[in-house]
This record gives sequence, structure tokens and C-alpha cells, in this order.
Amino acid sequence: KSTAEVNAARRAGGAVDTEKKFAGGSNRPAQSQVPNARKLDENTEAFRHNTVSHDFKLALQQARLAKKLSQAVLATAINEK
Repeated sequence: KSTAEVNAARRAGGAVDTEKKFAGGSNRPAQSQVPNARKLDENTEAFRHNTVSHDFKLALQQARLAKKLSQAVLATAINEK
């Protein structure tokens, strides 16, 4: 909302909630302020996604091609981006 709309709501006696954006109004680059940088530095675990076997990949591809589906159509059919 604009400042004029907020001021009008205040004059009318309405409830107005305002929030300050994180690092809003400062002239620093976004890369210099990471809110959870310390937590990221302390974490030493290596995270990896689970993978599927090569045989499963081929079976999925062959099943998709047998039904003449593209990857995009299959993704929308299973509600995946």
C-alpha cells in the first residue's frame, strides 16, 4: 500500500500493521546480508538428494515413450513442475 493509503487508514481509525523489510532502506548489496549465515557456517553436513537407479530411469523413459508422452505432459499429469 502507498503512504497516502496508510495515512488515510490511520486518520479513519482503522487498524494498520506495518512491517520493516529485512535490510530495507539500506544501500547494501543483497549478497552481503544473509539472515541465517551463522547457522549455515556452523552446519558441516553435506546434503544430497536421493537418486534413482539407472535401470529405473530407463524403464520410466521407455514407459513414457510407449504412451507417447513428453516430459512436460507427464509432469503435469503427476502434478510436478
